[in-house]
Amino acid sequence: MKRIAGHPGRTGGARQPDRAGGAYRPVAWMARLVRTVVPSGLPPSVYWLTAGQVVDSLGSGLVFPLTTLFVVQVLGRDLTWAGTVAFFHSLAATLGAALGGRLADSAGRKPVLLWSLLGSAACSFMLGWRQEAATYAAVTVVFGLVISLFRPASQALVSDLVPGRERQVFGLLYMANNLGVAAGAALGGLLASWSFRVVFWADALTYAAFALLLLKAVPDPYGETLRRRRRRSACPSTGLAPETPAPGTAGTAAGEPAGPRHGSGAAAGKLAEAGFASPAEAASDPPGRPADAAGATSVRVPTPGDEPARPAAATAEAHPARNSGGAGVAAGPLPQISPGPQRPVANPVPARPAWHTRLAAWHAQGLVTVVLLAVGSVGLFFPYAQLHTALPVYMTRRGFSEAAYGLLWSLNAVLVVALTPVASAWAERRGWTLDGMLKASAALHAAGFGLLTFTTEWTAYALFASAMVIITVGEVLHALSYSAAVARVAPADRRGSYQGLAGTIAGVAWMAGPLGGGLVADRLGMVALWSLTAATSLGALAVFRLAETAEALRRRSAGSTGSGAAGSAEVPATPL
Repeated sequence: MKRIAGHPGRTGGARQPDRAGGAYRPVAWMARLVRTVVPSGLPPSVYWLTAGQVVDSLGSGLVFPLTTLFVVQVLGRDLTWAGTVAFFHSLAATLGAALGGRLADSAGRKPVLLWSLLGSAACSFMLGWRQEAATYAAVTVVFGLVISLFRPASQALVSDLVPGRERQVFGLLYMANNLGVAAGAALGGLLASWSFRVVFWADALTYAAFALLLLKAVPDPYGETLRRRRRRSACPSTGLAPETPAPGTAGTAAGEPAGPRHGSGAAAGKLAEAGFASPAEAASDPPGRPADAAGATSVRVPTPGDEPARPAAATAEAHPARNSGGAGVAAGPLPQISPGPQRPVANPVPARPAWHTRLAAWHAQGLVTVVLLAVGSVGLFFPYAQLHTALPVYMTRRGFSEAAYGLLWSLNAVLVVALTPVASAWAERRGWTLDGMLKASAALHAAGFGLLTFTTEWTAYALFASAMVIITVGEVLHALSYSAAVARVAPADRRGSYQGLAGTIAGVAWMAGPLGGGLVADRLGMVALWSLTAATSLGALAVFRLAETAEALRRRSAGSTGSGAAGSAEVPATPL
């Protein structure tokens, strides 16, 4: 059969199977999947940072699922002791988030990241080396402080490397973190059956490897800007250390006497009006000479050691004819001119209270928006904490096994890895706003936890699985938008501080969530707890809406005044 010209793959109108191309079709699908998962056009440092995040989260996945088991089996302590140590670990992590943000702005992003990774490696090594209860408690608290320095500094570094594309990169890092944790959790059980010491030391090795990768492959643009700024402030003109002038010659040219320079004309007139004589007059008119016939006096040129003369208003007369020196201006104190009667203000504006002025300044700097975003996230993290603490107990009481509960988290991990690149690509393609994604996340959390309230009447595993799917979708949307929204509000030189503040406020939910959820469940029951989690999610939706309004007002105010009020942060052009 003769081939049709121009169509090498078609013969006589019938399609021939492309066996050669079909062999490479899976490769093309894999390449397309990689392009979907990994955003293109990013600097190489971002991809290195993502690879390091996988390594780091692999070590975290090795250790953290096994900490309670280590406390009970190796240290011989009970769950109350383990919970107490975990509480102080979370408290130190909450404080460390704020500290890490401040250090990232003052010392640079990269030094803080290296300190955090190397300190975490040392803590993991100590936990494996000295397997004692006191050592474990002390090192775990320090571990919480040190490891929490990493997050705000890394988020600020992402904003420095790819401004305007934070949502894509945060989604990529979030997916990398979940991949590493899932692989580490699977590998940690095998290593723990051999030795817990190997588990901790493998974790320390991952921290050290990430630190080495960060040191060699990831730049620090903000740190370089800080160093240039400090050199410029130390040497403002020439870049060299300023020379110290010889005594008595400061501010003079060669051969010119030290002291103030006096010109002629208008400058001399101003000196005369101020009561000072010019240098020429002072030379021909020595101090202490009596007044001439016209009643004028000459005043000597003041020297740096002289006290300035103060007018005595109580003894001066406003009209020169009433002075005792005859014609002209008499010797003595300078006359004081009365300003005249003051007109009363028709409608005086009352002074604003100090708290109102401070709140207005915080709003202009974007701090109000960041606090509202963090408070809204507390309304989501508090319910999410119940999935770790209350849900396993509740499911076992309803007759489900521990394996059934673990399967829910396997479903969560698979959905996070699968949905993160898809949601990020859709958000970029369809123009989803960050505030819209946050509000959608809150609505999905409310729907998922609301579905859990029905499990008290209908005990079906499908309800638990459906609730986990809905909550996971909301989790992905929040992970893609929350840190990106904070980064978009923060000015360039305070990105670390703003991220640290947001992390500190949101971290309160992880401390109060287990305790508060346990109290509600024990005293009011599980129906009340799941209803409370749905209500707090709806409250988060309202707070995110309020944050959107506050940010819109800030941008409108900055647009109406040009560059904004004094002391206000730079307002980015892209809205939330």
